[in-house]
Amino acid sequence: MPTKQQLRPMSKDAIRVSQADEEMPPTEESGLMLPTHSSVSRTSTSHRVTRVLVSFVSVAAFLFLMVYFYYGSGNSDDESVTAMPGSDRDSHGCIPSTGYTWCESLKKCN
Repeated sequence: MPTKQQLRPMSKDAIRVSQADEEMPPTEESGLMLPTHSSVSRTSTSHRVTRVLVSFVSVAAFLFLMVYFYYGSGNSDDESVTAMPGSDRDSHGCIPSTGYTWCESLKKCN
């Protein structure tokens, strides 16, 4: 609830001063000029868009690097993969990389 002082009417001099202030807009020299509402909102909107774009690019770069390092550099040459010794077997089950071959007369790997 307002007090009596807050409800007190303005004097005629105060009304004249406030009317004079309205008639004479502030100048740049006085330092009282404030940016208009439209320029403030345009500036804050452009900063907001810039922040969103920077955030998006940062997240995209982070995800790209995570996938790159998780799956390797992308060089999946079959030539670079060598078979383990002993993992090769012929149709009879002999392992040629260890020197065993099929002997028809013995009917076993020799």
